[in-house]
Amino acid sequence: MPICPKCNNIFQFKGFNPRFKGFKKTCFWCNYRAPNPTRGKTYKEIYGTDNPNCGFKCGENNIAKRDDIKQKISKGIKSSYTKELRELRRRQALINFTKRGLNFSKSVEATDGQKYRSRLETEFVNWIRDTRFKYEYEIPVFMDNGHMKIVDFIVNGDIFIEISGYAFDDWRDRFDDAIENLRKTLPCNKPILILTYDKFVQLMKDRLESKEINYTNFFIQGINDKKRIYKKLSFLDSINLIERKPHVCLP
Repeated sequence: MPICPKCNNIFQFKGFNPRFKGFKKTCFWCNYRAPNPTRGKTYKEIYGTDNPNCGFKCGENNIAKRDDIKQKISKGIKSSYTKELRELRRRQALINFTKRGLNFSKSVEATDGQKYRSRLETEFVNWIRDTRFKYEYEIPVFMDNGHMKIVDFIVNGDIFIEISGYAFDDWRDRFDDAIENLRKTLPCNKPILILTYDKFVQLMKDRLESKEINYTNFFIQGINDKKRIYKKLSFLDSINLIERKPHVCLP
């Protein structure tokens, strides 16, 4: 165990590295008791001038806030995402997903004893367990935009199901974008069924139509009407459009 050279006590934190310079060579309590010589002083009192020598400008004087500079920065970031970098990020995400899993934020327990993220997901699981359909929960899918999307359910290996409360505007925008990217990523013979509250079904359709999102193999259904959901799943499972191939997921 590392020993503090000032108080001869064992270091109080795990991140100690003897190669670090300055205060990290001493323990937490020694640095805590040591007064900060710059505390309470203004920038001019410390450096002798009001203008930073590095060229940084505060507030609206910052050049990075100009629209043309923002566009250049955005183009530079997009052009830096090569195929090699995207593949590297995918494999890193796979490693993190394998290590951590998706066990956080699950608080609603279903009849099968497992916990899910929301009451809607639990309600859907309690219903589909008594049907003839087989389902998988939270399957990772790599989308064409380089991000990873966790699909809520995949039924019979072909039907992708997303469940959303669709209650708040910021949630709606993120959900719409994620669904559109998922639709572009999946093959045309992989249908997406979205389940939400009955009162938000028409709202979701109107929003997606206003964003000119293609409705190819794309369906929206209220989660309370289980008969229609069963008919829709039976229809999607039986039509010749669905080919029995493995779904798109992590390699």
